[in-house]
Amino acid sequence: MKVALFILILTNLFLGVKSNAQESAKFDFKEKVDSFVKKYSADFSINNDWYSKSFLESTIEYNSNYNGIWKRGLTFKKMVTDSNINQTSELRIRVFFYQFETEKECVAVQDSLYDLLLNPKSAISKTYSVLLCDKEIVGCFLSHGKGDLWIKFKEQLLNTFGISRCPLIQTH
Repeated sequence: MKVALFILILTNLFLGVKSNAQESAKFDFKEKVDSFVKKYSADFSINNDWYSKSFLESTIEYNSNYNGIWKRGLTFKKMVTDSNINQTSELRIRVFFYQFETEKECVAVQDSLYDLLLNPKSAISKTYSVLLCDKEIVGCFLSHGKGDLWIKFKEQLLNTFGISRCPLIQTH
């Protein structure tokens, strides 16, 4: 009886520690995302919308049976003027963040993304930059517009979320 009680206590302690570690990792990633969004909120209008999901986001969620622990998709918008032609247009940058409970779940999704993004016959027409980390996938693409601001934004996103530690896939 004492042995069974001891095993039950150890099991509950282990599960509690694992659950706390997962919550901590989720919180850390979410805080990093929130900090990044806050940094750009002064320069862009931001839509927290899922209705404008990209083809790649739909692939992560539906074709890969996404069962992650946290996700967020945002569209950053700003009016910019091209000084060369004195024309103003809207710059729209789509950014998405996915976090998984285990590396195994994340790798399964990453494998389908590799197949999709690196397939020369793929129907993807946008320029994606996607970081494939141990338990996270962070991506962005320019949905409308062009210019230096897009390049700076993309570099900052990739540096913030781990270009030095995560493989990067870029299309087109």
